[in-house]
Amino acid sequence: ERGEVEREYAKNLRKLIAKYSVKDEKKNEESSQSKGFRLILVELGYQAGQHELLSEAFIKQFPQDIKLQVKDTNKQLEKHRKDLKSIQNKLDKSYKNLDKSKAKYIKYQVEWESSSEALKK
Repeated sequence: ERGEVEREYAKNLRKLIAKYSVKDEKKNEESSQSKGFRLILVELGYQAGQHELLSEAFIKQFPQDIKLQVKDTNKQLEKHRKDLKSIQNKLDKSYKNLDKSKAKYIKYQVEWESSSEALKK
């Protein structure tokens, strides 16, 4: 949308320049006021060119860049999801191993306490 606005603005600036440009090129005889106005029109032409460049960038270049960035971001997102799943699985395994080790520890602690009591008697 912004590209279309810039294109339309540049087009209208070009129309304005064409409308007020003097067709007879008598630069030697022109007054300082008309020379100043002509120079303003020339500068306005440069500005119209800049707006045309902006329009092209907004319409063509930026959407392509954004599409590439979105594609790259989606790839990174999928990679991170895979990494997350892998890490989550490792964490779950670690918790299971911790629970098994805890159960063994409790089992051996109970056995040790019962054998220790049996030895005292």
